Amino acid sequence: MKTKNSLLYSLITMSCLYGCGMGKVPVEIWEDFSHTPPTEYVPPNLAGVIFYRSPDILPGDAVNIYANNEYIASLLSGAYQQVALCPENQLINAEYAKQDPAYVRKHNQGHQATILRLIKSSFSKLCLMRIMALQYVRLTHKTGLQAVIGQKLLRQNHTLPRLDRQSTCGQKILKQYTLEASALFKFDKFDYANMLERGKAEIQAISQDMQQYMNQITNIAVIGHTDPDGSYAYNMKLSRDRADTVKQALQSNGINATSSARKDAAKTNRS
Repeated sequence: MKTKNSLLYSLITMSCLYGCGMGKVPVEIWEDFSHTPPTEYVPPNLAGVIFYRSPDILPGDAVNIYANNEYIASLLSGAYQQVALCPENQLINAEYAKQDPAYVRKHNQGHQATILRLIKSSFSKLCLMRIMALQYVRLTHKTGLQAVIGQKLLRQNHTLPRLDRQSTCGQKILKQYTLEASALFKFDKFDYANMLERGKAEIQAISQDMQQYMNQITNIAVIGHTDPDGSYAYNMKLSRDRADTVKQALQSNGINATSSARKDAAKTNRS
């Protein structure tokens, strides 16, 4: 009985000490922004990219920015973020929280910087507008960087980037082709019989263009996007089926099937 009392007393004492100690830990304060201005310096063998969101446009939620599906930042109004990527084709993705992405490519030569401004396109979709690519030594004299400095934008600081340099400097993307679903298939269709003649012609032209890279290609990714209506499960299936059809169309135009790979991106494209 005495042993049990001692044990209980020890447990209570430890609990009290733990609680008192925790109470003295200072509360973490996280700043959403920093006053660090954008820099003109770009590391050798890399390409600088600046994303910015003017305070007078795009009201609403934070906008997540990705490079090759690697998270960079969540831009709030009046903020910017600057990163260094490999000087190769990169898949840049901007999306509102819980909304669909719009994609653009960033492609420039090494030791340069690209300025990308967040805008709404004429189709009411979120996108990134390329201002210009500039030699880093002349960057401060150009309108791209001045657009960021002149608006007194703050550096986004409230989240940590998940950017893995190896993922952006790994397998080189030789070229990227974008085809609108409406130009490829009849509405709600996915098979080759319901592929539009315009779509067949575009795939044939793409296949011919690919031939010049065949000795350099190790993988071809077909990314499918779906029509605006339907459930998530429906869109996933439609995305897979359309990607398969495009893959088969590439094969019929002389692109080796063994070097083709389907990759789904069953996101709903809304206007």
